[in-house]
Amino acid sequence: GIPTATVTAETPKAIAEVRSLFESGDRAGASRRAHRLAGASASVGASGLADACRAIERSLASGEEADGTVPMRLDAMFAATREALSRLLDRQESAAD
Repeated sequence: GIPTATVTAETPKAIAEVRSLFESGDRAGASRRAHRLAGASASVGASGLADACRAIERSLASGEEADGTVPMRLDAMFAATREALSRLLDRQESAAD
């Protein structure tokens, strides 16, 4: 799987990419990027973030998402899971020592 530290470090960049694609009108691109972020999140057990990404992916792909809440929803979910990912990473590092 993808290391937890990688997901923690790369998620803000991925959210920025979703935001940029969304704001430029590339809903399909934003949907694809949300899909990749969902997979990476799920691989480290960040199920809440993965679920949010999947919901955003579906709404963008179907054309339902018409407002600017996509990046805010991802930011909020990542903020809620960042601490849990950090604790998981700390446990993984402790176990490796």
